[in-house]
Amino acid sequence: MQEQLKEQESKAATLKRKQDACILVRKTFSTF
Repeated sequence: MQEQLKEQESKAATLKRKQDACILVRKTFSTF
């Protein structure tokens, strides 16, 4: 059970990082 929880947490963290990166890219492109 603990391992599954850790896996979900890392997946969520990766997803959040991807979302943050997408937002960053959009902001960067919108300034041009």
